[in-house]
Amino acid sequence: MVQRLVSPDDSWSVAVSSFHAYEISGPGVAGWLQVSSAATAALLALTALLGWLIALDGMGLPGHRRALPADPDRDAQRHEAMLWALLAIIVGVIVANKAFSPQYMMWLAGPLAMLWAEGTRAGSRRPARRVTIMALAAAGLTQLVFPLNYTALVGDHPGGFVTTVLVARNLVMVGLALHCTRHALRAAWRVGLRSDPTPDSGRELV
Repeated sequence: MVQRLVSPDDSWSVAVSSFHAYEISGPGVAGWLQVSSAATAALLALTALLGWLIALDGMGLPGHRRALPADPDRDAQRHEAMLWALLAIIVGVIVANKAFSPQYMMWLAGPLAMLWAEGTRAGSRRPARRVTIMALAAAGLTQLVFPLNYTALVGDHPGGFVTTVLVARNLVMVGLALHCTRHALRAAWRVGLRSDPTPDSGRELV
């Protein structure tokens, strides 16, 4: 969109696709489609990794072991990790998608509400607050794009203001995805850690 803003108008075309969405074609679009496909593949790998760490307690990794049948502390850690993983995967789907419909932002409401309603651990309250602020900022910027300024975005002469807002929204979403992924991996990694380090571990497990 930035490239379209600064390049000649005849280099670009805007049409409604068979999916009833505006589709913009022009220089560089094919490359970004490949980036989107690569991001989707990375998201699938992340989902598999989180599933291994959370559902299987990272079985096979150094310092990890399967939980006992009744382990309240491990269950609480697993539940928190599941919430962060759910949020990271949903944000990842939005960011990696080849389309960004405004209603996608509503997908974040459920996991964010669960994260707060379930009561986060002391060390997770600040990250939960941070991702909520980022999500609300992205939602507000999305509202400025659609429906308030969407005509200027897909018209023959794109507006500089709405393009800037769109870029800002997308950067916030990328930051949100990275932030959620980081905390999801940290929470998932802790699920399978032994609570009683063995004498030959050599160092404390954190």
